[in-house]
Amino acid sequence: LSDSRQLKVTTEALAFQHLDHDVTQPRVALFRDAIVEAIAAEVGAQGSRTAFQGLKIALNYAGGAFIYVRIRYAARLKILASSWATANREAVQHAEGEGSGEPGKSGRPSGSDNVKSKLLGDTERQPLRQERQNLSVPKTFPEMFRFNAAVMGFGEHAWMMEVLRSFDAIVRNVSTSYRLQEECDVL
Repeated sequence: LSDSRQLKVTTEALAFQHLDHDVTQPRVALFRDAIVEAIAAEVGAQGSRTAFQGLKIALNYAGGAFIYVRIRYAARLKILASSWATANREAVQHAEGEGSGEPGKSGRPSGSDNVKSKLLGDTERQPLRQERQNLSVPKTFPEMFRFNAAVMGFGEHAWMMEVLRSFDAIVRNVSTSYRLQEECDVL
């Protein structure tokens, strides 16, 4: 308690471990009073009023920090969940579009566009267009992950695909500390 910076770091770490619990002011008061009463029953007359008051202050501080962290980081966790869902939704839609066999889903211009370009004398741009058509720009998280792995020289390593498969569970459980730890241990 004498090192305020360390107290803050430790309290924030505990608060992050309790993000999956709905910590509210009434619950903090109930928990604080129950702990103080249980300790008072154990120590009896040996406990001083000052010690119990100090314990109440420490528990109020921790409870307030839990509430603060939950409120402060709730919006960020929602953004993370929303972004992750969007990235995965696009991956599912992209995979469905490739396998559908529907014309126009490949992202390449139709034959009529190529004919029109040649008829209009746009032959100088044709190599550039062809080069752009052959580029495969990653549009989903798994595609970008694979692209980055390949660029870093890890594209052929099986363990990179294990990391990719683990990302979903890790991101989905970021606010549940024990599950996040479990997923990281599995990885």
